[in-house]
Order: sequence, then C-alpha cells, then structure tokens
Amino acid sequence: MGRRAWRGLMLAALLIFISIPVQADGDGIGIEVSQLPAFLDIDANPELHVYVQGFGVNATAELQASISDAEGQLVWSWGQNVSLGGADTAVLVLNLSTVPAGQQQLDLALIGHVLVSNSTHVSSASVSVQRDRPLSIGIVTASSDRVEGLSVGGEPNGEDPIDADRLAWFLTVRNFGDVPWNGTLAANFSQGTMQETVERSVNLSGMNTSELVLSTTSSWEEGLVEVQALLMGLNDADMSDNALHLNVSVGPPLLPSLVLTLQRQNTPEVPGAAWGHILSLSNVGLASWSGQVNCTWEDGSLHASVALTANVSETVEAFVQGPAKDGVLTCTADGPRVAGDSQGTAEDTLAMSTAQFEVVAGGEPVPLDGPWDVGDQVRWSAVVRNIGSSDGTVALEVGDGQDVHASESIELGPGEASELSLSHTLTRSGDVVWAWSLVSNDGSLMTPGGNSTLLIQASPTLSAAIDAVRLDADHGHVVEWNLSVASSVSREVTLDVGHGVPGAWTWASSSTLLLDGNALTGETHLGWIDAENVAVRGSPVAWTHDGGPLLVASQIQPARVDLELTLRPTTVPVDPVAGDSTTLVVDISNTGTAPSNPVTVRLVSSGEVLATANIDAIAPGEVETESMAVSWPEGSLVGIEAVLVHDEERAVSQVSFQVVVPEVESSLTVPWAGLALGIAGGLVLLGVETIRRRASSTSTPDRSSSSKVEPKSSSKAPVPSAEKIEVACPACDRKLRVPSDYTGAVRCPDCRERFDVEAPQPAEPQPTEQDAVEVLETPAKIEIGCPACSRALRVPADFNGRVRCPACKHEFSREEAK
Repeated sequence: MGRRAWRGLMLAALLIFISIPVQADGDGIGIEVSQLPAFLDIDANPELHVYVQGFGVNATAELQASISDAEGQLVWSWGQNVSLGGADTAVLVLNLSTVPAGQQQLDLALIGHVLVSNSTHVSSASVSVQRDRPLSIGIVTASSDRVEGLSVGGEPNGEDPIDADRLAWFLTVRNFGDVPWNGTLAANFSQGTMQETVERSVNLSGMNTSELVLSTTSSWEEGLVEVQALLMGLNDADMSDNALHLNVSVGPPLLPSLVLTLQRQNTPEVPGAAWGHILSLSNVGLASWSGQVNCTWEDGSLHASVALTANVSETVEAFVQGPAKDGVLTCTADGPRVAGDSQGTAEDTLAMSTAQFEVVAGGEPVPLDGPWDVGDQVRWSAVVRNIGSSDGTVALEVGDGQDVHASESIELGPGEASELSLSHTLTRSGDVVWAWSLVSNDGSLMTPGGNSTLLIQASPTLSAAIDAVRLDADHGHVVEWNLSVASSVSREVTLDVGHGVPGAWTWASSSTLLLDGNALTGETHLGWIDAENVAVRGSPVAWTHDGGPLLVASQIQPARVDLELTLRPTTVPVDPVAGDSTTLVVDISNTGTAPSNPVTVRLVSSGEVLATANIDAIAPGEVETESMAVSWPEGSLVGIEAVLVHDEERAVSQVSFQVVVPEVESSLTVPWAGLALGIAGGLVLLGVETIRRRASSTSTPDRSSSSKVEPKSSSKAPVPSAEKIEVACPACDRKLRVPSDYTGAVRCPDCRERFDVEAPQPAEPQPTEQDAVEVLETPAKIEIGCPACSRALRVPADFNGRVRCPACKHEFSREEAK
C-alpha cells in the first residue's frame, strides 16, 4: 500500500478516535457501506451519492470529504451537516467536478454523534476517484532545435548542414494530458524563393513523448534557412507550445585551401624579352580545386595564364613565361571558391627602362559614326603617346563580355604619339557598357582602362507594302508601293519591282533609294504583263535587316492579248468567178485586257497566199474589220483561211466556199422562148442519135459491092419511160421522184443541195440530170435568209427541217433563219 493510502487511513482512525466521546453505544449516524462505490470516474459522472442512516435517538453529525496530495497537504475539501432520528435515512450529494486532475483518494468522515462502525455502517470510508488531465499537446522547444545534414543515402549524418545538403529537423512532441491525440505535424523550410513543406503523422497517448525527424528533398545553399513547425488543427488547453520558429544556419561547402608560390627562372634586361617562372600550387583544404592561374602586370595587362587542377593534399607545378616589362608581376589563382585561409596570390618585381603609354586628348577612346542600331559598325579612336624612355608597341582593346575586339599594334618611340582605331559590328541593343584598355607586351600602361556606354537601338526594321496595282491605259500595270525604315539614321535600300511566281520572279525595275524616318511612296510602270502576281523587294545597302531582303507580293489580273479572227463567209460578188477579183472581209477582235502589237493577216488557199494586210495595234475590247481583195482560185469548192500570228500564238479562221451557178426560178408564166430553144435542141440531139444508130446498124461485109439501102423510118420509136422512185434530200428532207434506173447527181430545187443517187441496175439510155427529177407536187414556197452569210434560199412553206446553205455550207433550222 502506498504512502498516500496509509496517511488516509491514519486520518480516518484519528477522526474516529476523536468522535468516540460524543457518541452513544448503538446510537448515532452511520454511512451505509453497501452504497459507496470503490471507484468513481469523475469525467463520466462528477457526483458522489453518500447514503447515511440514523440509529436511536436524534443525532447530528457533519460529513467531511477531503483529498490530500502526496506530501499530505490538503488540496480539496467539502462538508455538510446532517440530523437524523432513529431509522431515518438521507442521501448527501458531493460534486467532485473541481477536484484536481488525476487519480485521487477521496476520504469521507462523519464528525459528531456517529455510530460505532460495524459491518454495514461506518463512520469513515475512502473512495478512489479519477479526473483526466485535459488535452495538452506541445512542442518541446529545448529538444527541438537540432538540424542536421543528410547523407547520400538520405540518413541524418550527425553533422551541421553545409551548402548543397538536404536537411533533417529533429522535433520533440509531448502529451501533457491524459487524453490521447492523433494529428499532423507540419514543418516549412524557406530560403529566398525556395520553399518546401514536410508533414508527419503524430500518435501520442496520455502523458507520453515522441521524437520526430522531418527531412527535406531539396538541397539548400549556404546561409540562413527559416524553419517553422506547427501542430495542425490542434485546439488544446495551452496553445502557446503548438508552434515553433527557428533560423538554421547552413555552412559553406567543403572548400579547397591553396598555397601559391612563384619562382623566377631568369632576369631579362630589355623590355619584351621572355621572363619565365615556375608556379607551385598546393591544396591543403577539404576539396579539390580546378581553375586558372593568371599572371598580370600592375597596369592590368596579361603576362601569362595556365590552367591547373589540384586534388586534396596535392601540389602541382607549371612553367609560365611572358614578355618582360618594368613593374610588379602578380599571379592569382582564379576559379572555384576557396577557404578563407588560402594563399592564392604570389608576386615578383622587375625594374628596367621601358616604354610608357598614355591616352591623350580626353584620356579615353571616342566612339564614332553614331548613332547606332544593331548591325551597325562603331569605330573607336584614341590618341596614344609614349612618355617612357624606350620604344614599345601598343594596341587598343574594346570588349563587351566575351565580345572582345583589338586594333592593330603600333610602335612608338619615346615622345611619339599616334592614333589607334578599330571598328566592329554591334550585336545587341540597349545601354551597352564597353570596357576598353591599352594592351602592350613591352611597355607600361599609364592610363588605366575604363568603360564607355553606347546607346544602341534595336535592329533597323524595313517595311514594304504594295498599296495598289492598277491598269493604266497608257502604261499598263502600275504598282503603287511604299517603303519605310525604323532606324536611327537614314539608310539606302535597293528597290526591285517585278512579276511572276514565288521563287521565279522577273525583276523589271531596280533602283536605289535613301530612306529616312518618313515613309517613301512611289509607283513603278511594269507595262502590260501577263502574270498573276507582282512583287516588291527591298534590299538593305551596307546594313542588316533581320531575315534578309524584304519581299511582298500581290495578286493581279493578268493583262493578256486575246485576238480572235473571223473570216466572213460572204464574198463580193456573191458568186465569184475563178480569176476574177473578189473581196473578202476579215474581223479581228481583241477580247483580252492588253493592247496588241501590230499584226499581219494573210488569206491562204491550198498553201498559196492570196492576200496580206497589216493591222495596227488593237486596244482591249476593240474590233478591226479589214476588206481584202483576192484573185479567186479555181474549183467549185474553195477553202480559204485567214491567219495571223501574235506573240507566237496563231489564230486561224477557215471558210469553204461553194461556187454555184445561179438557177432561174420557175413561175406560172410559160417561158415560150426557152421552150422553143429546148425543142430545137432536143430535135438536134434526136437527129444526131438517129444518125449514130443508123451507122452502127448498117452491115458492110464487102464495101466494094453495092447494096441496096433499106428504107428507114424518119423518126425514132418511142422509148417507154422507166418507173420512178422517191428519194429524200439529205439537207432539207424534201421528197423527190427520180427514175429507178438513174445513177448520178441530183440537185434539190428548194435548198439547191447536190447529192448522188444510184440505180439498182444501169439502164440505157440514162436520163439527164435535168430530166431525172420529177417533183411529186409543187407546194407553196417561201424565201429565208442564211444567218451566217445572208444568202437567200427558197424552201417549202410547210418545211420544218434543217437547211444547208450552198454558199457557206452553214446548217440551220427555219427558226434560226433571218
């Protein structure tokens, strides 16, 4: 039993002992033992019910309740009086919500007229009570300030973090109460613009402590890193320890520590002679070193340079040599960072008579030929004088970072002066700072180098546009253009204007123009061109435009000459005669958009040129009509073609002329003269036929003997006429009747079309063409005009077919006729 329990029992016994004198045997008030709990969870029910009973006469007592700490000090108490008669009972209620947190022993005692304790009722008792400590989680600051670096494997290395390390923060979290807590601890790491948040789950039972390690995935640079920890979403009794803020120092990386020494190998006597040294470089640090050892004179000029690498605890040597001059030579190890105790510099001094150079006339070079744009040339000029006692060479050097330019070296004797100049192209815009210095291998530089700032505008921008392309009646295609340049100065541009297609332009005009800040407009006459595009190209002259020459193009309507040639199918006279002069009419029209050149029209028949005519230029939309006289060729069907050639294109119009003998039209008037002439001709033909037949029928076996001539009939016996058949005219479908035994040509009396018919069997004698055709009927006829040549034709009034003109061979319907 603990010390605390013994003290409670002793206190109860003392109280009982004190109460003995005031109690009566068998009488008094007692606590009912069976109603007292052995343990009470105050958080579940803060009230304790104490049942008391009186015995005997009326009795009065006080119920006292108390809690003492481990040292016996009273920390909580309560009391209440009660009076009871014999067999009376009462319930005393104790509110324990204010008792101290933790597990306690509550002591109960009746003071006054009390019953002697027995097995069922007592005058004093103890009850174990429990009141949980409230939720109280906090970060233990004293043990949460340790931050280490992480090894390559991601484990804390036990060392303070250094540059490029990842971090591990050790945090201690404690539960000061009896209530368990499950939550999240978040840590934020911040350095400049870099931040990282790491979270860990926390599970803490009552009155328990846990250490958490929060590691970053990022590497941190040398310097301070701000770290903050926060118990997320915690609302407990003490909020002051729910967060922690620290600044962690990240140390420098492992660094090399260098020791540089310089050992002279010779002592030159004249400026410019070779001066050699042995460099010795030792690394006594914690990391390897690789860099450049540069040896320079006090005027800033370079003497020699060598690349070296020294591992940890290693010494390397190198021989360096350069031109000698009067002054101090300093060699310095330039490269990665070294420890603060490094000795990376060594010196040597040489005294001799030497040249000394200074810049006069302002003390610095002067930039010329400004203002400047990117791509322009800047020329630097400096007047340099030798104020030393020996001859020497010197040059001017100008640089912008890695872009370094140097002039030609010149040699100056004591007291002499001369100009140094150099030119170079400017490659970037803005306020560019150029570092300049004199350079000499055998002389001292009395004027230190300096800086000169040039305001350089962006690259000149050339703009070109085609405002319009128009067709001019006199000049053909006219291109209206404008050019402009965004530049600090005026600039020359070559302007080319042409036509064609991309990649195959024909430049018809070229000129050089001077552009200033204002736009320049103009126009170029290209003439009548047969192209679908025109182009304008601007090419910088002695300056640079981004992307090279600027070319713009525009679509246009091609200006083409389109000559159409038409030989009219009419002649003057209408029925030409071979060998006679006949006039033909030719129409030449220009349906294109450009005027033509002068052309020659030829009339040709069977390869023979009948006539030529020279035609002047024809404007677009105009028609030239030319009448040409020819000697009419032989033949009944004459083909004539009109030919012209323009720009290697040939135009032809061909017409076939049918030479026709005009026929006399029939009428109701009897042609007595013609009838008499026909009868006379028929009698002559009949007589000739009779003589021929008589001669062939006379037999003369013996011409010497005379014979008697038999008398003959004075007239020919009538020949029965052959049966007639119907044929259709192929031109107008007119029905004609011809003898069935007729073979030969037939002419339609309506459309004058000639066509051939063939008899199934030949018959003697053949009727003539004029007699072969017998018209079945003679319907009424009307006169129509050929729409091509206006030739008058007669056709039946009820005819609705197509007709072929015998003059121009043009086929047409009655609806198309004039």
